[in-house]
Amino acid sequence: KILIITQSLAMVQAITLGLLTVSGKVQIWHIFILAVFIGFVNAFDMPTRQIFLHEMVGKEDLTNAITLNSFIFNGARLVGPAIAGILIASFGEGLCFILNGISFFAVIAALYFIKPFSIISYSNNNNMSIFQELILGIKYIRRTRIVIYILLLISVVGVIGVFPTILMPVFVKNIFKLDSTGLGIFMSSIGIGAFIGTIGIAYNSGKKSIKKIIIDSALFLGLFVVAFGLSKNIILSIVFLVLTGYFMVSQMVLSNTFLQLTVPDEMRG
Repeated sequence: KILIITQSLAMVQAITLGLLTVSGKVQIWHIFILAVFIGFVNAFDMPTRQIFLHEMVGKEDLTNAITLNSFIFNGARLVGPAIAGILIASFGEGLCFILNGISFFAVIAALYFIKPFSIISYSNNNNMSIFQELILGIKYIRRTRIVIYILLLISVVGVIGVFPTILMPVFVKNIFKLDSTGLGIFMSSIGIGAFIGTIGIAYNSGKKSIKKIIIDSALFLGLFVVAFGLSKNIILSIVFLVLTGYFMVSQMVLSNTFLQLTVPDEMRG
């Protein structure tokens, strides 16, 4: 139910932004408010999604489930930006936002048809308030050093990894002098790397230490983000973006898997 609500709110946010853009009335404060709104929604959606995935497949198949989820997600990242670049060049940004909003119908419908008996309930904290659960989670993190390290690493990688995506329009327009089609190609490059990274995770599953891959991926991610920022060559920049996507998905997926397998059930989410 929480996921249906959050996905519905995300749909409203995307369609609202699309309609404002199409009407030509969109302003900076509109974008700011909608960005804060979707951030608030994601604060509930993302942890709920992780719990939901674990409940659906169990610990035994969790790594494969997260990898498959990432495979599908990054497959969309591979194709989506390229299509968006063509649509933006032909019809403008507004249509892309509206189509994004409409796409949420499929997700909401899929969630609606999942039967309640498919979900395992194992929470021992049903009588606790949200604040009490938060305090309990903080206490657990403080006494579990490996979880602290992984969470800090995820935070750093989240900040570093998001820079290329946020600043991509600036790089494409001001440095490489390309249009929206070029933006689509650059964004798809990250998707290509992430897609390959997902395949790499599936191939190396169980063959190497997860902790070692997490640390190595974070280091290489930082290296290639810096390399992209310094590059003035289009081909080299695309290569750096592919590698950025590869190591970003490797780090994030394996960190997520490690946390899901490490923390006790009552702490998950």
